[in-house]
Amino acid sequence: MKTAVLALALAASNQGEAFDLVCAGEMSSEAITGNTSKPYSVRYRVDLAASKYCEDQCATVNPIFKVDPGVLVFESIDKDAPSERVRKINNVSRNTGEHLMLYTSRSTGSAASVLIMRWRGTCERADFTGFPTAGAKF
Repeated sequence: MKTAVLALALAASNQGEAFDLVCAGEMSSEAITGNTSKPYSVRYRVDLAASKYCEDQCATVNPIFKVDPGVLVFESIDKDAPSERVRKINNVSRNTGEHLMLYTSRSTGSAASVLIMRWRGTCERADFTGFPTAGAKF
């Protein structure tokens, strides 16, 4: 009996830490070939207790880069290699729901290789749809 009560209490406490975020807004890109802008939408499945998330069809479950009281940082990549420079940040404000993802890439060999992509939108909390349960083949 005590075990069942404890299990229910743990499940209830984890409900606030596991949720989906449904985000939508505008994606813009800038490159030497021209600029574009179009709507985007994405769904994130988030489990703060496990510090994991996945995107849309949840093909890959990834670790959350950082959780702060004001922001969830899903990804933060800063690669500065001799042949290329790549920067990616993907975060959501926990206070406003603002979603911002920025991706920049530049080859050091040519100024024409610069690419800048921005996703700006708003996220709404939704019920947690869970992570895939299929086990690894090996």
